[in-house]
Amino acid sequence: AHRDAIRRIYEKYICGEEPPVALPRADINDGMPRHVARMDESYTEIFTEEEIVRHAELLEALSDDNLVELDVTDYGDGKCRLTIVGHDDRGDLSRIFGLLFVYGFNIADGHTFTAEEVAGRAVVKSGTSVRGRGQPKTAAKWFINVFTLLTSPVAALDEIWPRYKRDLVELLKLVRAGRRRDAQGELAKRVGGALRNVNVSPTLYPVDVEIDNEASERSTVLHIRADDTIGFLFELTNALALARININRLIVTSVGRRALDTLYVTDSDGLKLSDPARQQELRAAVDRKSTRLNSSHVVISYAVFWLKKKKERKSTRLHSRHV
Repeated sequence: AHRDAIRRIYEKYICGEEPPVALPRADINDGMPRHVARMDESYTEIFTEEEIVRHAELLEALSDDNLVELDVTDYGDGKCRLTIVGHDDRGDLSRIFGLLFVYGFNIADGHTFTAEEVAGRAVVKSGTSVRGRGQPKTAAKWFINVFTLLTSPVAALDEIWPRYKRDLVELLKLVRAGRRRDAQGELAKRVGGALRNVNVSPTLYPVDVEIDNEASERSTVLHIRADDTIGFLFELTNALALARININRLIVTSVGRRALDTLYVTDSDGLKLSDPARQQELRAAVDRKSTRLNSSHVVISYAVFWLKKKKERKSTRLHSRHV
């Protein structure tokens, strides 16, 4: 099916009678959008040919100075579809989700894919292929995220998205500059402020986690079942990022008030989480997420921790000058 879908794209846009879509030259490889070969097979089953071509155009617009590209379809009545592509770094997904929460969006469903290129050779970083030990370090990697979002019907989306992109880029630049903790603290302050404006339940909701190492050749698959509460995806992805776990593929599904999410994850070396001790750490990370799921106190404590560390660094510099 994957090969057939690629062939259809090739025949329609390159060999067919219809006028070909003007794809950037750098994004054409053997007559097809270059990124398709790096994606999990499910990619061509989920997205239409037109959507795949649009993804190629967005990816081609990325550069060291342009870290993300957004494409939004407004369906009206507070419902829209967000496509966001960018250069990938661990924790970027939690930053995307955190800012979506800050701007008042709920995520109804969606898909994320992460692919990478190692030493000029394409490597899929999803359920089928991934960098292992001893291979060259990643030269470039990127993500494609597509979400259906819900917000207030009176929200001025045309004004929101430029601000959202600006804020996200600022966080990503901090991370790329080696100031990951500063980015985390800044986002925590924003999320904490947003939580003060919503009705937060003090109830602690359990999260069911199933760890599956058989379904995928290269990734550990997590099946998450929980009540779909405020900030759920931000808390979940943030907990995994803090545990140094890479999220290579995410399927977001909501049924009523239940979150039914599936994640393909690897450790920091790109390997499955096969060690029982590491799996226990994974469960603990998700369990910690469930205990703070609707707790503004703990979210704000991230900002307090960040400010404390900043003060400690300042104190250390003063001490060094006196010495």
